Amino acid sequence: MKRPDAESGRDRRRRLVDPTRPGGRDEGISTITAAVSIVVLLGFAALAIDGSSLYRERGDAQNAADLAAYAAANEACTGGSRPVEKGRAQAAANGFDDSDPDIAVGITKEPAGWRAEITANADRYFSRILEANSLKVNAVAVVRCAKGDTSGGYAIFAGGDCNGTKALNWSGNGNYVDGNVHSNDDFNMAGHNTITGKVSYVTSAYASGPQIDFQGGRPQQESWADWPVKYRTEDFLPGGRVDQEVAAEHIHRGAKFDLNEANLQQGGVYIATEEIKISGREYSAKVTLVTLPTEEGKGLVRISGNLMRLEPFWKDVIVFSDYYEGGSDYPYAPGPYSSKPDCAGEGIIFDGGLNRWNGLLVAPRSTINIHMHNNTQLAGGTIGWAVKLGGSELMLSGKTGGGHGENQLELVR
Repeated sequence: MKRPDAESGRDRRRRLVDPTRPGGRDEGISTITAAVSIVVLLGFAALAIDGSSLYRERGDAQNAADLAAYAAANEACTGGSRPVEKGRAQAAANGFDDSDPDIAVGITKEPAGWRAEITANADRYFSRILEANSLKVNAVAVVRCAKGDTSGGYAIFAGGDCNGTKALNWSGNGNYVDGNVHSNDDFNMAGHNTITGKVSYVTSAYASGPQIDFQGGRPQQESWADWPVKYRTEDFLPGGRVDQEVAAEHIHRGAKFDLNEANLQQGGVYIATEEIKISGREYSAKVTLVTLPTEEGKGLVRISGNLMRLEPFWKDVIVFSDYYEGGSDYPYAPGPYSSKPDCAGEGIIFDGGLNRWNGLLVAPRSTINIHMHNNTQLAGGTIGWAVKLGGSELMLSGKTGGGHGENQLELVR
């Protein structure tokens, strides 16, 4: 006699296996496993393909950000007024146009340099099936502009032949020079002073004072040195480089200028045929002062005062004086000269204290006479036919080791 419950159990087992389907229950499980495996493989394919695409686009974005930062820094470093526009244009030229809603290009100035940041939606292929719809790339670059050494490596350069008058004559105490010093004629120095760079001369040297510290070695006699700076008189003439590179509203031409605080706050390039004067205290200005005389004995630049902060408006020139007496030759080619200027003619005269100036002082056919004190700092180079220095606690600087005025762009991030 059959046991009903046993029979029903076998019936249940038979119902779990469909004899009309090959493989029965095992084949159903295999099908499910295969489907899951395909999905997993597709996921890996999506990650591999889209990961490779993301890596490539990240590299493209970084390259574009680097070039954009270089473009912005170069524009600012060379005196341009559109670094943001230049940076974005460079990014667009490399495939990342800020006008595209899927792309953002930011160009900003920060203490370390000019920063370019690019953010863009990345191309997606298989990852869409995983609902990864927000993949982005981001790239950042910062480029710093290191100003070129437009003084030719000299803190002080006296380029003239003064016929017995010392081309470089320095007296005073507590003065400090960071950079090279050269005279194409005599070199004379007295007092308690320090020079960190190389000191050289052509004819003779006179160093009196027991505490003169030549940290770059004793003065050395050398041959005539060529005029070291790149700026020329024609740069400032009508149609010259200044007219081409500076907006007309920032260029002021006239016979004389006696600049007051309002003028200095306005800034700009002042070009006079006779004289430029500044006096006062606690001024901050961004100016380039130029004299282009049409007769001998004209073209003096005279600045007197305290607590002045001067920066160059055009390139790195604060003062360019073409004052001359007794000669028409320019020192832009190697001497000797047939018609030498008189070293007694002073084209630039400065006096005062507690001043901070950052830029070139250039007098190709006259003497630069500086008599300052109280921690006055003149950075950038003092380049004249002759140079006369006096006072105390005066600090002059210029890069050592030479240079040609080329700006250096450095990727810092």
